[in-house]
Amino acid sequence: MSSPPTQGTHHIPHAHVVVNNTNLATGRRLQDPDPRALKRSAQRIAREQGLSCYEDEPRDPETGVIPDSEAYARRNAHIVERDRMARGEYSWVGDIRARVDVAKGIARSPEDFQRALREMGVNVRESASRKGDWVYSLAGTPSRQVTGSKLGASYSRREVTGWLRSPARRAPEPVTVRNVHEVAAGAIEVKDLRELVALSEAVSVVSRGGFRSLSAMDSAASRMRGMPNREATVARLERVRQYCAEHGILPERSAAQPGRRVAGQTGMRSNHGGRQEHRSGGRPTHQQTRRDERPER
Repeated sequence: MSSPPTQGTHHIPHAHVVVNNTNLATGRRLQDPDPRALKRSAQRIAREQGLSCYEDEPRDPETGVIPDSEAYARRNAHIVERDRMARGEYSWVGDIRARVDVAKGIARSPEDFQRALREMGVNVRESASRKGDWVYSLAGTPSRQVTGSKLGASYSRREVTGWLRSPARRAPEPVTVRNVHEVAAGAIEVKDLRELVALSEAVSVVSRGGFRSLSAMDSAASRMRGMPNREATVARLERVRQYCAEHGILPERSAAQPGRRVAGQTGMRSNHGGRQEHRSGGRPTHQQTRRDERPER
């Protein structure tokens, strides 16, 4: 049902069309899977008939910026990145995130983190509008910048510095840092984003898991095999393990930690029962009873 053309408050001729949403015969409801396509078809018909029509470029609802522009890319970095990465295209946001991941994994302090970023071509500064956040940008194209919070919750200044200063974090070994630097430099030089993303995943897993060797990763994967809802984690560990082996990021086995001697116990070693035994293999002595084993009086 349609009404005859009328003129609104702005004297623009238009018509109202009312469509019954439900088909009374079939009971099905009318659904338009793509309202934008319907709108474009109306503009196309108007143009073909020589009538005035509206520009139909999709724009950001808040800023009115066309999505393909650089301004839209900066404002909606996560959306643009997702779409481009899905199509196998280059994403400067994904590039920055990968470099930040690598720097987080090999840095020993916040200052070391910023130094590692500079070496990988990423500038970082404090955000003027977001307290406790950083703004990352590519050195060659400073207009391509994104805040840490838009990269993800763990990329803000507060989260990064907290992670680097955490006593639970195990600092990376020198051989890991050196080899990661070499792989990252090669990937950045040839602009190989896929290699850089694979490296960032490996560094993140190694850093978060505190792995010092390939055998440690094997042990972790073995413990989780067969456990419910761990298939994806095991698959990721195996993928990262293979990558680390191919690029020499981790040794096969970590160096044995030297035993710690207690003062006054030269030539002695402690077993798990809290008693002491001679290195010659003699029987354990009970001359020094532990305080917690003494009977109460």
